[in-house]
Amino acid sequence: MAYKTLYRLYRPQTFDEVVGQKYVIQTLKNSIKENHVAHAYLFTGPRGTGKTTIAKLLAKALNCTDENKPCGKCPNCQAIKNGTFPDVIEMDAASNNGVDEVRDLIDKIRYAPIQGKYKVYIIDEVHMMSTSAFNALLKTLEEPPAHVVFILATTDPQKVLPTIVSRCQRFDFTSLSMDDIINHLRFVLNNEGISYDEEVLPLIASLSNGGMRDALGILDQVIAYAGKNIQLHHVEEIYGVVSISEAINFINNVSNQNYQQIINDIKKFDQKGIDIQRFNNDLIDILKDIVIYNKTKNISLMNRLDKFSIDKIEIISSKKALKYIDELVEASSIYRQVKSPIAYFEVTILKMCNIETKDDEVKEIQHVVKEEKVQENKVEIKTQIIEEPIEIIQNESDESANYIEPVKEPIKEEKKTVTHEVNGSVEFSLDEILNILVQANKENKLKMLSKWETLRKYKLQPKYQKAVSLLDGGSPIAVADDGIILSFSSKAQAELVNQIKNQNIIMTFFKEEFLQKEYYFYAVSDDEFKQIKIEFVTRQKTNTLPPPHKICPPNLMVEEKEDEDVLNLKKFFGDDLEVVD
Repeated sequence: MAYKTLYRLYRPQTFDEVVGQKYVIQTLKNSIKENHVAHAYLFTGPRGTGKTTIAKLLAKALNCTDENKPCGKCPNCQAIKNGTFPDVIEMDAASNNGVDEVRDLIDKIRYAPIQGKYKVYIIDEVHMMSTSAFNALLKTLEEPPAHVVFILATTDPQKVLPTIVSRCQRFDFTSLSMDDIINHLRFVLNNEGISYDEEVLPLIASLSNGGMRDALGILDQVIAYAGKNIQLHHVEEIYGVVSISEAINFINNVSNQNYQQIINDIKKFDQKGIDIQRFNNDLIDILKDIVIYNKTKNISLMNRLDKFSIDKIEIISSKKALKYIDELVEASSIYRQVKSPIAYFEVTILKMCNIETKDDEVKEIQHVVKEEKVQENKVEIKTQIIEEPIEIIQNESDESANYIEPVKEPIKEEKKTVTHEVNGSVEFSLDEILNILVQANKENKLKMLSKWETLRKYKLQPKYQKAVSLLDGGSPIAVADDGIILSFSSKAQAELVNQIKNQNIIMTFFKEEFLQKEYYFYAVSDDEFKQIKIEFVTRQKTNTLPPPHKICPPNLMVEEKEDEDVLNLKKFFGDDLEVVD
């Protein structure tokens, strides 16, 4: 007996054996049960999703002699299965698309069925019929004899005349899910007694593009190559694909700008005959999963990655992943046009390596060290509290021997006392800033950046307008559990944010509304933060970073001393007086 391919051997013989297309199956079963059978059906959808198979099952059900239709066992069902039933006529419109063939078909329609209850005409790839052939079929399709049912199948319904479509009951077939294909492949392999690596199944499913026929065809070819023990490398060798593990390593190298390894990998892919366009699309799928995981932490929503593979991916921000996807999507439409796809892919990857985002991970601090001498105390931010010196002088003419006359020393403007001044600046020592960096982590930062995008909506609330205005233009560059470093392009704006009065306004906004939590924060300019990063890396190498400890500036939460003029006004108008800046 001649060998039967898997997709023919495992073709469903009853509605219950069909994988996927649940709504199509249920509708047809109900129609047959209630005897509400339409005179014409149009099955549309991607190739290999079951259109012809379900058309034959419908033909069986219409002519089955058993109560459970189709039973797959009665003589009529068996004859249809074997292709010997005279009342089921299959026609390929790709090769029989002329008006003469349709007229011949119409002449035979008026004759009654020979063996069954219905004459069923299954016309595959109906969109290939010529316009004249469609017009010849139109009248018959609109009012066929009671014993005739038309089933038209196509992968391109847009090419079917609207007048034909309007006379049919249309069913849209969808691509099968990865889970449906994987489960059916597992059933076939177990039934055939073939051992396999579990990673083989999702790879074959992804190669099939949602078509069960293609999936079984691929499996057939792999079995012919690998025999009774299928391993992952067998599929990769046949179809020129890159494993998920290799793809993840490649993405990590791109993110880390490891140019030498990237070029070596691309050369290796070229030598192995890897399908670059397919690899390009695989990278898009993986990066899409990274974005989904960053936003949801829900592994079940991912398409290509699982719990084990997601752990192998180094931290990549969603913003960077989406920029990578933009480059790869643009490249995917060009590969067929260029002379050397591998060269264009190499250029695309080099572009990706040079993508920079403002919200890159704090760990990227380690990549900014340049070969220059770091001067000590390059960034020196210290709290300087100056107390007024006093001198005790005994005044002989005074009745009180304990008279104290303060003698004030001249105070330089840059060493202004801030402990009791509302307009003074909050100051973190360098160690306190490094303490925030030590405790900062990617998860906190991603959450903060996500929240930061909603900042502007508070501009419409008068109570928080000033806080939002102060923060406008800033970005959280490092986020610990209780502290934030904000980066501004302007040093003047950073200094404004660091004023104690403004810090208290912003902290109130954070605690009451925006973050609903108390955060200490310090603002720096972009240039200042570059120097802080250098200091961080230098001390990291010498193991002299401060140990993690509670984040709190020494001079932020101070009692504000009201202005003397304000006190005088309150004496006159009362304590309810509200002073507006």
